[in-house]
Amino acid sequence: MSYAVLVIDMAQTGQGDGRVVDGFASFEAARAYAEARTRASVEELRAADQTTAELRTLWHVYGEDCLVVGGGFSARDELDYYVALPASPAQCDWTSLAPASSVTGKP
Repeated sequence: MSYAVLVIDMAQTGQGDGRVVDGFASFEAARAYAEARTRASVEELRAADQTTAELRTLWHVYGEDCLVVGGGFSARDELDYYVALPASPAQCDWTSLAPASSVTGKP
C-alpha cells in the first residue's frame, strides 16, 4: 500500500482539483512531505514587519495546502502553528521527502 498527498495551489483554486504526489511508503512519510511543503509555502510569503493576520491572508490566496489522501491529515489544520513559529530550511525541504517515483516541484 502506498500513500498520496494532494497539493492544492491556493492561487489556482477553481482551476482543477490540485496535484497528486503518489508513492509514499507510509502515512508518516506522506505527512512529513505535506507538512514540509505547506510550511515552505508559508515561509515563502513571510516578510519582516508582517502581522500574523497578513501572513495568514497571503497564504490563503497564494500558498499551498497539502493533505494526505485518505489519511485524515490536512496541513491547513496546522496553519496557526506554522504562522506563529517560523520554520528552519530543513523543516521546509519537501523536495528531499518526495518519493523517488514522483514528479516534484511547482508546476
